[in-house]
Amino acid sequence: MAHEELTKLPGGMLRYSYVLDDNETKAVEVFALADVATPYKQRFLDEIHEQDWIVDYGCNLQDRPYKADFFICTTDAAW
Repeated sequence: MAHEELTKLPGGMLRYSYVLDDNETKAVEVFALADVATPYKQRFLDEIHEQDWIVDYGCNLQDRPYKADFFICTTDAAW
């Protein structure tokens, strides 16, 4: 599981990308942690924690992807 990537997009939306096989032929890209497969979910949670991000999970959107997670701020900025 070495091909996971968490990206903060313009506007704060998060993108979770990972590959399911060593050949990198089966890639997954989702915008809500709830949609990430279980073995990969903890890796993304660890990265969010390491970066001290506060994240708003599962925000409803009018357009695709309809639900997404958004970066709010870092924990030090929240104080």
